[in-house]
Amino acid sequence: MNIFIIGGTGFLGRHVTRLLNEQGHRLTLFHRHPSDLFAATITQFHGHRESLDDLKRAFDATQPDLIVDTCAMLERYISVLDQAVHGTKTRLVLLSSIDVYKAYEVIAKLSDTTIQPLPLTETSSLRDMFFPYRGKLETDYAHDYDKILVEKAAFSSEHFETTVVRLGMVYGEHDPNRRFGETVRKMKENAASIFLPKSLAGWRGSKIYVGNAAHGIAMISERKDMIGETFNLAEEHPLTEKEWTEAIARLMEWHGTIRLEESDSISMNTLSINPMQDFIADSSKFRSLGYREPISFEEGLRRTIEWESKQMSN
Repeated sequence: MNIFIIGGTGFLGRHVTRLLNEQGHRLTLFHRHPSDLFAATITQFHGHRESLDDLKRAFDATQPDLIVDTCAMLERYISVLDQAVHGTKTRLVLLSSIDVYKAYEVIAKLSDTTIQPLPLTETSSLRDMFFPYRGKLETDYAHDYDKILVEKAAFSSEHFETTVVRLGMVYGEHDPNRRFGETVRKMKENAASIFLPKSLAGWRGSKIYVGNAAHGIAMISERKDMIGETFNLAEEHPLTEKEWTEAIARLMEWHGTIRLEESDSISMNTLSINPMQDFIADSSKFRSLGYREPISFEEGLRRTIEWESKQMSN
């Protein structure tokens, strides 16, 4: 298959690219900055995804059967992409997030919405509040980010045959959020104790190892019968934050103490959260089609720990 990957050298993108390349597909990567990744084997175009000229140049040269968009953060990104295919009906696998659900509105304290029922299925209520990271994160895209609007734009386009994948919190090698970085650092330094806010210790949020997420995306990419569908993709049995810390401790053979402490402000990756609302996504719809994680929980977490440890040495 002739596949065009937007963001194919980023965190999740590089794993998707590597897997699809191993499966023998003809790949083209479109990204902003020159990269040595895959340089010898895969066609690459450099440009900005808001540049219609850059995208049209890449599409005209490759005429892909499928677009895998790993980083459509803003609604206008889809608008430019729609213009770039200029009338050609093209399959689109769009990576989204479980932060579209109304439960995230509760977690992020965006409104006074009541606690939402779990687990979250593809038909669960979506947020009423848009732009969930506006004023909360200092990133280029945070002000206008909203995956709800991105999904709607993709499904409403007459040029795309869209499949949406709503991912749990992705972790693993090259994770820019460094979800487990601080825990690994403290255990590597053999700290006597690690402190967790008591109210956060029992919180469950759906995550997924990056290699397993890439496997699911590759599976969706190869199946045309998934056009028009939306799928959650997350681990089947989400752990509590305390259980995550314990799992890392076992793999690192750390024998210190996990201490629970009272805290007035609970945050995760710099975002203040309401730990009364768990964030559990049900991926049984996708699993019913045959999806199974090829990489075990222990192996994925081991690889993550190894990568985090290397970052400390660099």
